[in-house]
Amino acid sequence: MHSDGSEVQAQATPRTRTEIKESTDFLAKRAERYNLTEATVRKWRSRESPEDFSHRPREKVLLHRWLLWLLCSIAMTEKESLHAQL
Repeated sequence: MHSDGSEVQAQATPRTRTEIKESTDFLAKRAERYNLTEATVRKWRSRESPEDFSHRPREKVLLHRWLLWLLCSIAMTEKESLHAQL
């Protein structure tokens, strides 16, 4: 229990996720059994795999941010160059 009186929710392990996925029980029953929210049980039932998604950004996102930075840098350099010519 947290200091504010709210209950601590359990984390779904890969084993728990597999059991949730294979279960035919109602959401509420599974949620109560594993001390999870119904939303969490629903999420793991709909997933293809019991493995959690990575919390790290994908390479594509990092490349996109780098390209955006590069384009902004080029634009700023050109803008400064134009102002210097005036």
